[in-house]
Parts: sequence; C-alpha cells; structure tokens
Amino acid sequence: MIRIYLSDQGRDGAGWGPADASYGSRGFPTYSATLANGTKLSAADVVKQMARPMTGATKQPLTAEQWEEIVNAKTNDPTLDPATAPARKNPQWEKFWTLRYSVLGAFKSPEDRAKIPFAGAMEGGGDPSTQYLVTYLSRKFGPVYVMRGKMPTFPNTYAGAGGKGLEVMPDAQTQYWSLVSAEAAPSGQIVDGLTDMQVPLDADRNYTIVVSRKEDRPSNATLENGIAWMEWSPRGEGIDGPKNRPDFGMLMLRIMANNPSWTQSPDKVTQPGMEEAVMGPYLPRGEYTTKAAFEASGLNK
Repeated sequence: MIRIYLSDQGRDGAGWGPADASYGSRGFPTYSATLANGTKLSAADVVKQMARPMTGATKQPLTAEQWEEIVNAKTNDPTLDPATAPARKNPQWEKFWTLRYSVLGAFKSPEDRAKIPFAGAMEGGGDPSTQYLVTYLSRKFGPVYVMRGKMPTFPNTYAGAGGKGLEVMPDAQTQYWSLVSAEAAPSGQIVDGLTDMQVPLDADRNYTIVVSRKEDRPSNATLENGIAWMEWSPRGEGIDGPKNRPDFGMLMLRIMANNPSWTQSPDKVTQPGMEEAVMGPYLPRGEYTTKAAFEASGLNK
C-alpha cells in the first residue's frame, strides 16, 4: 500500500501521470504471476484470477464504548475532569508513540504514564516515514486555540514552473508538513487541514494558526493578516449518541521524510519528554483565547 498525502498539481497519486486518469508506465510497480503448473499470468490476468474485493472497513482502534470507559476510568489523573479529559488547561504538543501510550496514557498521571511502554510498531494507519505530533483540546478552556511555531524548510513542488509540479525536488529539512484537526479515536474523522505551503510565514519562518469553529473565527484570522485558520470539529468527539462531548478537539501534526542532517527533526526525539529540547522553535506552542480577545490583539505579532 502506498499512502500519498498530497500529489502535485495535475498529477496522479504516484506523482507521474494526469490527475484525471490512472497511469502505470512509471511510478507504480508492475507485476505478473506464475501458477504452480507453470502458467504465466499478465497483470490483467492476476487481477481477474487472484484479486479479492475489500468487503468491509478495517477494525476501529477504539470503539465508542471503550473510549467512554477510558474517559471515565477511576484510574485517570485526578487533576483531569471527565468533561474535558484528556485536554489540559495548558495544552502541550508531544510526539505520538503508540495508541496505548499516546491515547490511553494521555488520561493518566505522569507517574502512571511513565510505566506504560512507549516504544512499539506504528499504529492507527500511520507510516514509518512520518513523524506525528499530537495535542488534545477542549473548548471549555477557550473557544479559540492559537498555535505558534517555526516552519521547517520544505520543497514547494506543488505547482512548479509549468503548473504541473516541479520535476526535481530541491533539498529541504522536510519533504512535507501538514496539520489536521480531528475527532476522537472512535470516529477517526479528519475535519480540516493545512499543508505547509498554505501557512503564511514571517521573515524568520514563524507562523500563527488559529483553530476554532466557524462562528468563533476572529475577523483578523486571515491570510491577508498573515494568519492561517482551521476549523475545530463542530461535532466534537464525533460519536453518535447523547454521550458525545461536543467541546472535544484534537490536532495532529505530520512531518514527513525528514532530512537526516536536520538537527531539530522530530526523528531525533527518541523518548517522551525530549520534544522541546530537540525541536526547539519547531515544536508548536499553543494557548486558549476568545474571539474578542484575539481580535483586540490586532495584527499578527
């Protein structure tokens, strides 16, 4: 399986052919088969004889019932409120390790979380070339979340000189940076997203991103004002039923195929708690505010 986050303008998923048709002459692998009796099968014959349809969705990492048990577990950090857990008043970004450590562990006290093994195979649809960072939010602490950080250099190959992607990828710190707002694990739904080239930067490559519901969007959270905006899920956790918490929020940052020479790369975060020391300004910081307060702050500083 190949996962393409964003193909270049006018290109297909492999980055080679037209976007409106599949293209197999290069980019995708070719294949054939030999049966036990020596019969040779072409690619078309392989599909006809061996391919099987996917008959259902993959298994959920967590069901709604399991998620509810985690939210209300008596062993959770006593400083957390089930109405907002696992969000905290001072939200912190951290590297995503495993579902057990980064999801279940987010509800536990620091002492109990430290007992959970953080190392393990990539889970939840992730891929090993991508480093994921996560933070949990709740609108009960504030309807507007403001995120600031420094953007690594990236190859803006999307359009290129001819409008169909840049033929040769230039050197950069990372190949791809993107931010998404998401619902809770049982839903798994991505609500909104920004990719690197969509985020305004100042002269030092610093950015400001505002996350809120549409009705809470500050009037000065605009590209013209040097600020990117992203939608906070209007469904909160995105779980059907009366137990859904509509104020829940989660952001995930994906930083992909990083240059080994980038000393502040998240690849170099080898255990929990190293994020700030390793990544420095590339680790996002965030705070809660309100629409009125952000509008009163004027232009992006």
